[in-house]
Amino acid sequence: MKTKSAGELLDVASRIPTPVATEPLAKAETEVRRAVEEISTHLREIEEFGHTVKDGKVVRTDITDAYARGARNNIEEIYLKNIRTQINNVPKENRAALKEYIQNYVKNTYPELPADFAEYMKGPQLPGHPPPKPQSFWQRIGVPES
Repeated sequence: MKTKSAGELLDVASRIPTPVATEPLAKAETEVRRAVEEISTHLREIEEFGHTVKDGKVVRTDITDAYARGARNNIEEIYLKNIRTQINNVPKENRAALKEYIQNYVKNTYPELPADFAEYMKGPQLPGHPPPKPQSFWQRIGVPES
């Protein structure tokens, strides 16, 4: 086997065609998958970084509110917005198919996401204010719950 230099390998790799979603529905599905994966990651991090064990009990840490606020902002301003944009920008004849795809993708890949979303997106209880209302993942993206 003849070894190749890094430059030769990069040259060969640059000539390999990469699959690119060219149809609007396929592009939207790809973007939705990425956004859902990021939302799941942020929710998991809120859970993992926001709690510790003290005296044998799970308690919230100081990082909870500050980190969770940033993570919730990212979920809201980047990922939910991206999902809604994909739904709105896909041709009208494909919207129902995209919404069904989202329902099936979340249900089969991240079944815990809607419940985690409702739990962690409600925000902290502020003194003198009513408790935050739980928010439905499905309502936030404009897709009926499956």
